[in-house]
Amino acid sequence: MGVHLHIHPKFYILFAILSGGFLTLLVGLFFYSTSPSFCNSCHIMKPYYEAWKTSKHSHVACVQCHTPPQAEAALWTKFQSINHVVQLITKKYSPKPYAQIEDASCLRSNCHSTNILAGKLTFKKGVRFDHKFHLGDLRRGKQLRCTSCHAQIVVGTHIEVTESTCYLCHFKQAEGQVGLLPLGNCLTCHEIPQKDIKFQGFTFNHLDFAGARHVPCEKCHRDVIQGNGYAPRERCYTCHNQPERLDKYNNITYMHETHVTKRKVDCNRCHEEIKHGLKNMPARFMEYNCEVCHKAIHNGPREMFMGQGGRKVSSNPSHMFTARLDCLACHVQPKGAELDPGRDGWTLTASEKTCVNCHGDKYRGMLKDWKDTFDLMLRDINQKLNLAWQALEKQDSAHSHYGEAKKLYEDAKYNIDFIKIGKGVHNPFYAAELIQVADRDINQLFRLLKQSPPALPPESPIRGGYCAQLCHAKAQVQLPTIVFLTGDKFPHARHAFEFNLGCTSCHSAEKHKEIKITKKDCMACHHHPDNNQCSRCHQKQFAFYMAQKLPLEFPTAKANRKAGKVECVQCHDLSKSQNLENISLACGQCHDQSYIDLLKVLRGEIQESQKKIADLIPKVEKRLNFAPRSDPHFKEMTKLFEQTKKAYEFVLKAKGIHNAELAQEILEKIQKDLQEVATYLDAAIKKERKKES
Repeated sequence: MGVHLHIHPKFYILFAILSGGFLTLLVGLFFYSTSPSFCNSCHIMKPYYEAWKTSKHSHVACVQCHTPPQAEAALWTKFQSINHVVQLITKKYSPKPYAQIEDASCLRSNCHSTNILAGKLTFKKGVRFDHKFHLGDLRRGKQLRCTSCHAQIVVGTHIEVTESTCYLCHFKQAEGQVGLLPLGNCLTCHEIPQKDIKFQGFTFNHLDFAGARHVPCEKCHRDVIQGNGYAPRERCYTCHNQPERLDKYNNITYMHETHVTKRKVDCNRCHEEIKHGLKNMPARFMEYNCEVCHKAIHNGPREMFMGQGGRKVSSNPSHMFTARLDCLACHVQPKGAELDPGRDGWTLTASEKTCVNCHGDKYRGMLKDWKDTFDLMLRDINQKLNLAWQALEKQDSAHSHYGEAKKLYEDAKYNIDFIKIGKGVHNPFYAAELIQVADRDINQLFRLLKQSPPALPPESPIRGGYCAQLCHAKAQVQLPTIVFLTGDKFPHARHAFEFNLGCTSCHSAEKHKEIKITKKDCMACHHHPDNNQCSRCHQKQFAFYMAQKLPLEFPTAKANRKAGKVECVQCHDLSKSQNLENISLACGQCHDQSYIDLLKVLRGEIQESQKKIADLIPKVEKRLNFAPRSDPHFKEMTKLFEQTKKAYEFVLKAKGIHNAELAQEILEKIQKDLQEVATYLDAAIKKERKKES
C-alpha cells in the first residue's frame, strides 16, 4: 500500500514567491555588482574610484571598460571578478589590484570607435598627435594598446594620457648611443612657434631659425631630455621568480609582446622614467654634453664659455651660453674621421657653417676674424707680460712693493693663460675683458716699480676697439656720427676714430650697448690738467675768442686781445666750478681789482643786451605770423630774422664775455636787424588791413 504525499497548494505559492525573490535578488546582485558603487565597496579600490569620479569617464560605468564586448571574454572577466570578491572576503587578496582593459572596450560603438584612427588632434601646447601611427602600425617593432598611453600611473588621474610613456618610446636610446635621436623628429609633434619670444634681454622668432634656415631644434634645446629609460633586471623580481622567465630578459621582442601587447603592463613598471620639457638647468649644464665628444679634458673652454674662472673679472657668460646653445651647436665638423674612426675616433670641431646657418651670410668669416683678433691681442699682451717679468727679475725682492707687483704679474699671467687654454672665441667679450684686466695689472706693476708702463701699439685691439673688430664690421653695424648722451649731443665717431678711444672706454664689456661712463668720468679726461685742447669740444667759445667762423659777417671783427697769449686753462681752473667768481680768482693773479670789477661790468652789459633781444624775438615772430605772405619782401625779412636768431643763440652758447667788444657789436647788429624786420612787418600788416577794409 503506497504512501501518498499530499502537498498543500499554498506550498507552491510560497515556493514560487521564494524562487521569484531569489531570482530577483540574483538579478539585483548582478546589476549591483556591475555598478561603480559596488567597486567602491572594496577599500583597495577607493583611490581608483575617486579618480574615476573626477575623470572624463565619470558617466561611464566601470564594467563598460573593464568588461570586453565579446561574450566569451566577458564571461571570463565576470568569473575573475567573482574570484576577486571571494579573495576579498577570505582576505587573501593582493594589495596591488590589476585590471585589463581591452582595445575592443575602448573602440566599441558609441565610445571611441575606429574612426578615431582616421583623424589628427592637438594635445596640450600645440603637440600634434595621430592615433593611426600609434595603434595602426608597429612602433619600433612593438604593438601598442590604448592603455599603453592611457593609464593610471599618476595618482589622482584615471585613464588619462601618461606622457612618460610617450617619452619612453620617442627618446629611448640603445646602449652606447649618444646625442639626441628622437623617434621621428621634433617637428613631428611640435609646431614651430609663431610669436616673438623675449629671452635673456633679446627678442627672437623661431621662424627665422627653425623655419627659414632649417636650424635643428636640438642645436639650442639640448637639455630637454633627462634619463635613459633603462629597464633594470631587478625590477623583474617584483612579479616573477621563475628562472625560465627571467632567462628571457634580453629577448626584447618577447618581453614587449608579452607585457605590452598581450597584457597591459605599464611601461614605467619596468623602465626608469625619461623626462622631457624645457627646464631651467644649473649653470654647469654641459657636464654631460661635453662628454659627447671628449672625456673631461675641456674644463678651460667650458669655463670660458660659461664666463667663469677669470681673476678680477665678474662672471659674464657667452651670449651663446645665455641662449642655451651647447657645444654641439657649433662643433659639427668631424676631424680625424678620415683615419680609422673605429680605432682612433674623431673630434668634432667648430664650423663656420653653423654661424651662417643661424645668423645669415653676413656672419661668414666672423669666426676667422675672432681668431685673428685674439692672436693680435695675445701677441701684444704677451710682449708687455715678458717686459713685466724682466722688470720684476731685476727688482730686489726686498723692495717694499715687490710682493704686490709679483701678485699683479701672477694674476695677469693667469688670465692670459686662461684665454689660451679656454680659447677666447668661446666667449669673445669675456676674454677681451680678461686681457684688458691683465693689461691694467701690468701697468700697475710698472708704476709700483717706479717705471713707465710700455705702450701698446696704436692699432692694438686691447685699447678697446675689439667690439668693432669682433662683431660690428661683419654684422654691418653703422657707427653713429652723433648720439645723445645725458641729453647733449655727443660726437660718437670722433671719439672712436679721431681720439682713438676704445668702445669699452664708455660701454660695458659685460652688457651689450650699456653705457658705464658717467659725466664725472668724461670730465676726468676732458678737464685733465694736461689737456690743452679745449677747442675740440668748446668750438663756439674758441671761435668767439679768436673771432673766427662767426654767424654774421663782421669785416672789422677782432680776436680777444689775449688770443695767442693766454690759454683757456690759464683762466679756467678745471678743478673748480666754472662761474665768474672762480674765474676772477685766476684774473687776480695777473691783474688788479679794477680789472675784475670791469669784467663784472662787461658781463652785466652783455646780459642786459641779451635780455632786450630775448624780449624782442617773440614779438617779431608774432608779426611774421600775421604778415601777408604775398608781400614782395616777406621771404627776405623771414631770412633776416632767422639769421639774427641764429646769431643770438651763437652768442649765448659762446659766452659773450670771451670777447666782450665783439659780443656787443654782434648784439647791437642783432637788435638793429630785428628792429628793421619789425618796422617793415608793421608797415606790411597795416597796408594789408587797409586793403581789406
